Order: sequence, then C-alpha cells, then structure tokens
Amino acid sequence: MVCALTLSAGGDVDDTTDTQLMLRVGEGDDDALAALVHRYQGPLVNFFRSMGLHSGADDAVQETFLRLYRYRDRYEPRASFRTFIYMIARQVSVDAVRKGRRYGDMLERAAQEKESDAAPDLRRGAGLALAEELLMTLPEAMREVVVMSLCQGMKYDEISEALDIPVGTVKSRMFNAMIRLKEALRERRP
Repeated sequence: MVCALTLSAGGDVDDTTDTQLMLRVGEGDDDALAALVHRYQGPLVNFFRSMGLHSGADDAVQETFLRLYRYRDRYEPRASFRTFIYMIARQVSVDAVRKGRRYGDMLERAAQEKESDAAPDLRRGAGLALAEELLMTLPEAMREVVVMSLCQGMKYDEISEALDIPVGTVKSRMFNAMIRLKEALRERRP
C-alpha cells in the first residue's frame, strides 16, 4: 500500500510518537492514520503470519486498522500505543481462528510445501520452515507470547497488557514454550 504523507500543523509525522498520532487520528487527521499504518503494517503482517494466518495476514492487518479507526474516538492513552494495537491484533487473530481461516491456511501451506519439496532445499529456507513448523506445535497461548516477544520485540509488561494476563503468566508461558521448542527440536535432530 502506497500512501503519500503530508505535513500538518502538528509538525513532522516522523518525529511524532504513536500516542500523539493516535490522538490526532481521533481528531480526524488522515495523515496521522497513514503514518501509523506505515509504522505497523509490516510488523503486524509478521505477527499474523507467525500466528498461523499466512494467506489471511494482509486481511487481518486491514481488519486491525479498521478496528483501530473505529476506536479512534474512545482511545485513551493509558498504555503504550503498541500495546493497544497488539490487543486489537490479538482479537482479530482470535476471531479469524473462530471463523475457520486457519484450516484453509494449513491446506494452502501444505500445498506450498509440496511444491517447494520439488525445488532444491536451501539451508536458510529449511531453517525458517523448521522454526515455523516448531512454532506451530505450541499451544496458541504460548505461541502468542513467543511471537509478541521474539518476533515483535515487545516487553513482558506490554505483552501482559495486550493479552490482559499477569506478567508472571507471560514469563511462565515463555519459559514453558522455550522448553517445548527445545524438546521438539531435539526430537527432530538425527
């Protein structure tokens, strides 16, 4: 998605914090919304793909920004904006699972893997495929924490707020997820 940003009376968009941008979105500033989309589109696509929504990742990102826009009048900067947008993204992910999109994604991924089996195996591609496969073996609650922490770079307190769980639960899920991933990797090695 290509969008041109123009400067408004608020100053340069690049120097504006996410919270300031979201408050400007609430005031009807389309440039502020475009700046937030520019900042978060890529990380959200990665988040949704890591959560198993491969072919639906772009749709999920779009839904996240639509919901963000709907909340614009009610937004209050109690937590960081990043926490807020990942709360929305998580709910979009949960809704997508409820709608059964994951089944279609699994079928599509299986077809892609079958096609890629015919191509020469590249080490990096094989490593990424293995990491993704191992990640998908985790229960969703653990996978969310791992993706938010390792893939999105969120801190435990941000994850806690985004998932509405105690920080101790975030740490516990991360610890248990790492143990499971290590065990699963050990089982796959010859």
